[in-house]
Amino acid sequence: MKVKNLSKPIYNQEFDCWKSKLEINSNYSIDITIETENYQIIQINQSNHHIILTKITEIIQQETNIRFSTANKLLDLYNRSWNDKANIDCQTFSRQLKLKEIMFNIDKNSFQFWYDDGNLFLGHTIFVDVDADGLFQDAGIVG
Repeated sequence: MKVKNLSKPIYNQEFDCWKSKLEINSNYSIDITIETENYQIIQINQSNHHIILTKITEIIQQETNIRFSTANKLLDLYNRSWNDKANIDCQTFSRQLKLKEIMFNIDKNSFQFWYDDGNLFLGHTIFVDVDADGLFQDAGIVG
């Protein structure tokens, strides 16, 4: 994925986090949520905005690997319980996923990727835990 632009994060008091949009290309953007325990203290200024953009840009370069690892983790569940007796392979599963949001926890230096399931799990959302180096940790479905 090629990152084009990260809009300046805006503090969302209702959800106690910072919200932004990451433009991938002219017709595709994803939501970015930045979390910290120090909501009232952190100030997103020009210098740390650049640091956040750099970190997210680095992590998103791992997105293909993260998506494939997610498919590996959830494929058996799909083929056993959700597939209407039409098994698919990991590559087909992976192509169905569409990244919708990245949550970045500044305190833990960790990420969660949130995917649209491509109707594999009847519209449930897929979440993926990713470490600071962009390595897949775990995945599951919610909703």
